[in-house]
Amino acid sequence: MARRIHETATKDMPSSSKTLVASYLTHTNATAEQHYRYKTTENILEGNKTLIALAAATSSSEESSSAALGEGNNCDSSRESASSSSPNRKTRSGTAAKSKSESAFDILQKKFPVTIAGSKPHRSLLEVDDVSWRKAYDCWLHGQQKLRQEYVRSKFPWRQPSTKSLQKLIKNQGWDGTTNTMQLLRRWIPSGSGENIMDCTAIQKLEKNQRWKGLRTQQSEGQGTSVMAKRKFRVGEVVCDYHAAVVTVSDGKEDSRCDCHTKQPPGKLIKYSENNSNVTPKHCPLVLNGEKMHVTLFLATKIISPDEEVLLPLSFKGTL
Repeated sequence: MARRIHETATKDMPSSSKTLVASYLTHTNATAEQHYRYKTTENILEGNKTLIALAAATSSSEESSSAALGEGNNCDSSRESASSSSPNRKTRSGTAAKSKSESAFDILQKKFPVTIAGSKPHRSLLEVDDVSWRKAYDCWLHGQQKLRQEYVRSKFPWRQPSTKSLQKLIKNQGWDGTTNTMQLLRRWIPSGSGENIMDCTAIQKLEKNQRWKGLRTQQSEGQGTSVMAKRKFRVGEVVCDYHAAVVTVSDGKEDSRCDCHTKQPPGKLIKYSENNSNVTPKHCPLVLNGEKMHVTLFLATKIISPDEEVLLPLSFKGTL
């Protein structure tokens, strides 16, 4: 490669210089034999000077190219640095904005604490920009909605309230018009303890009158009567019950029967399934007005969708 470079570099030189370079390099034996007649001391020195000059010119050219390339790399590095620092600037900017909003909310909470029934805070409470105010205000409303959600769950721990019942509660509490009734219903989940379900007066009332809302019966040819859901039931929610009064039969053993309702309660119509059950029984003894009751509540084990059949595990067949 070096020989070819030097050959190319000498193409514009006089013939004598070309011959000296060829002789000095001795490309091949044939070339050496051809140019040996020029190989005197003067020729060698002259050829050496020519090569040194070529080397100096080549080195200067490479340094210029390297410098130019270095400048290009520096520009690329600068652009990459600027590019990589851009997201960091955005991140720092977003963090600063978030910190500013959180600080505004902290100040708002101190001046106007979040309460379950309080009115909304006014804009004049904070001397901040509109964006920070809006975020702080939204956080305040979210905090109040959360308190109201928890209150609704405490009042309806085992059964989702109807829209009518919830609206009545909101009205009695004097909550302002910003309360989102549908949002409260969507976010409702059971919140009671499984050990004291029958302490809930609402469940006691439903157990007595057997008016379990959210259920309907459906007649199907060849399948008989099925119990269907009219609304969505959450996991852990009381769907209905299977109740009966305790009576003594001829052999002295206790049995459970229900003669207090002319209409068959839905709990006694629920069918069994080996693989598709969605409720499970929970036995809850109850003494109401001096009367001993065997109450078996059916709790949802999975989300039950509207128009889905309510089914008990096959393993409980014959035990109720």
